[in-house]
Amino acid sequence: MPARLLFLCVVLGAAVEARGEEREGVVPTDEPAGRALEADNPCDGLGTSLAVDTEEHRLWLCKDGVTEKSFKVSLGTGGVGKHTAGDSRTPLGTYPLGQPNRSTRYYIAIAVGYPTREQVKRGYTGKDIAIHGPLRLHRKANGPQTQLDWTRGCIALGTDAAIAIVADWVKEHRPSVVHIY
Repeated sequence: MPARLLFLCVVLGAAVEARGEEREGVVPTDEPAGRALEADNPCDGLGTSLAVDTEEHRLWLCKDGVTEKSFKVSLGTGGVGKHTAGDSRTPLGTYPLGQPNRSTRYYIAIAVGYPTREQVKRGYTGKDIAIHGPLRLHRKANGPQTQLDWTRGCIALGTDAAIAIVADWVKEHRPSVVHIY
């Protein structure tokens, strides 16, 4: 079996170990942030948070509405607009953000609070959505793992170094939400 096909088979069968918890005072929504990408500042109006533009495949670290750093990311193989467990789609909306945790599969995982309580009432299913690093088994294979969408709905950074930077930033600045649009 070619290495690239084996890689996809292993990755598509992987699951995230982190689970999100809603934070007090955060009112999550499954509505997309409705943002047109601002070329000079994609963090404008987002306060201190993480922002993910699913069309650009980029994650931004936003501090007081100003971009501090950005990273290329991979998304779910099913596209965006998650509604059902197993659909391999990345959810759209604003979600509570957990704290970084070590992961045996992805080095570090940061839980995303999908589905929200309101989404569950409307029949949304699924769990274990996270922002995480590359799959441990293939982390050194052919460079960063962001050339294609390979997750089961998560947001994946391409290197251990990239997820470590994001995790350290989250620990320092304590954003309560991630905006996925």
